[in-house]
Amino acid sequence: MTTKLFDNKIASSEDPPARELIGARYAAVGLLAEDGRTLRHFFTRGTDVGTARGIGFQRVDQGVLAQLLTEGHPLRLRDIGTDPVAQGMPPAYLPTRSFLGVRLSSPSQLYGILYLIEKLGAEEFSEEDERLIATLGAQAGVAYENARQHNEIQKHAAALKREVMERQRAEEEIRQLNAELEKRVADRTAELTGANKELEAFTYSISHDLRAPLRHIDGFSKILLEDFGPQLDAPAQQYLHRIHEATQHMGGMVDDLLSLARFSRQELNLQITGLNALVEEIIAGLKTDTSDRQIDWQLERLPFVECDPGLIKQVFANLLSNAVKYTRPRERAIIEVGRTTRATQPVIFVRDNGVGFNPKYADKLFGVFQRLHRPEDFEGAGVGLAIVQRIIHKHGGHIWAEAELNKGATFFFTLGAPKDNRTDPQFTEGSAVCRGTDITDMS
Repeated sequence: MTTKLFDNKIASSEDPPARELIGARYAAVGLLAEDGRTLRHFFTRGTDVGTARGIGFQRVDQGVLAQLLTEGHPLRLRDIGTDPVAQGMPPAYLPTRSFLGVRLSSPSQLYGILYLIEKLGAEEFSEEDERLIATLGAQAGVAYENARQHNEIQKHAAALKREVMERQRAEEEIRQLNAELEKRVADRTAELTGANKELEAFTYSISHDLRAPLRHIDGFSKILLEDFGPQLDAPAQQYLHRIHEATQHMGGMVDDLLSLARFSRQELNLQITGLNALVEEIIAGLKTDTSDRQIDWQLERLPFVECDPGLIKQVFANLLSNAVKYTRPRERAIIEVGRTTRATQPVIFVRDNGVGFNPKYADKLFGVFQRLHRPEDFEGAGVGLAIVQRIIHKHGGHIWAEAELNKGATFFFTLGAPKDNRTDPQFTEGSAVCRGTDITDMS
């Protein structure tokens, strides 16, 4: 430690500057102990070993040493034996007369004392001696203060170095953990991607292979009904009708699965597309099929976005077809297509005043073959929304729904930020980017 080095330097000095310069028989340098009441003797000069050992740890809470610490300036005495403040000098000291001492201190702290005893060649120490020891004391105090501060700086530097090394070690551990996590995520993503592709291929293959036997069952059941129906009793005819209806239903489900697999495997063909034109084409087709119903179509100006126009057209087809279907019980249906924002991101919505659904089942909406209404109330296999979700996810977007029973439903989805601030200036039917797309109700 730096302060120890300074202490040892004082203690090992063969001839203290004060004793040599001023001329004294005895000299002593001591530093305050932690208790503030005693001095640690590092050096005495002019005494024999036995006397030095006998002096030991001097008390500074009484006598001349206490007076020296209290005064704050050099203390000069002509006769230490008769002066009233000299009470308390160690009894081990030889009989002495003159005394000159000074504190070792800095502006902020008191460290110890330096004192001389028995002026050589004179009765007492002079004022010049007093000025000289004051200078030496001040220099020693500053030196000790510098040593102490240097020691503190070294401590802080060592602590800072340890902290930096610990932080570097922690950062390296975090870096390694992140690298390991990224690798695990990449590996897991690759596994999931491969598994999804295999599952989609399997679904497509199985669905495709099921179509032939289903067509056979459906065809032969129709032949039986047409050619041999009159010869069959009523229960047999009913069974054949049920076989025919079941194969038709299953055929529709297989077609839906094939559509789902096709949309999942289809690569994106991104173009800057005005969404109003896509929606207009869907509404034009639906108006033809719902000419006997009173539907209030409300279409806001929608943004241009970068998307696959064919796939996004299918999204609007499925959502709007569902809105038409589930507003069937309403005397006057209201179907709205508009835009809003969510955390500065454009959000498209399709809203209707239909039968709605229980919001606690909203997480099941986008599952394959998941339905929240009875088949006898509303037709459909429950694949349309699953297709919508997969298309939106392929575009890096998100889709969700809000609804209440008998209060309608709203479907929201994002497609990323628009490429510019344009909206379709006119709602002209047939102006969509993709034409002639076959739009069917996939719900």
